[in-house]
Amino acid sequence: MSEQVRWDLVLKERFDQLLSGRQYDEICTLLQTDKQIIDEINDLAIARVMLSVCDQEKEAGQQTVYDKVNSLEELVRRYTILMFYLRRFEFDIMDDSMADFRQFLSMNHVSLQELFAVMYCGNIDKEKVLRIIKDKMLSGEIVI
Repeated sequence: MSEQVRWDLVLKERFDQLLSGRQYDEICTLLQTDKQIIDEINDLAIARVMLSVCDQEKEAGQQTVYDKVNSLEELVRRYTILMFYLRRFEFDIMDDSMADFRQFLSMNHVSLQELFAVMYCGNIDKEKVLRIIKDKMLSGEIVI
């Protein structure tokens, strides 16, 4: 096993340990220590993006995304699924998946902060997707 792979595993395991202990300040320190290294490890880069979501959710008095997951793998899966749905909006192929999307939002207690962070991190047509999301929220098709 290469040294880089071992370092990746050590950092991911440390993140999971801190998350299971709900040690948020330590997670923040871990993810902010060497941003260049963290950004090279895709899963941890996603976790670092979610730091700002956690801060915004805390400020709004909401449960944070880190409280809603139990592992880095679960956090990345959540991010990936949300991005998948946003891409479906972008390519106008969401109609057959709206019920699944609503269920995902509800079951996972996705906040507006999380939805917008994922939207703005992805390489998607943000204006189009934002317009669609806003229209669906105004019509009651999406409730967050």
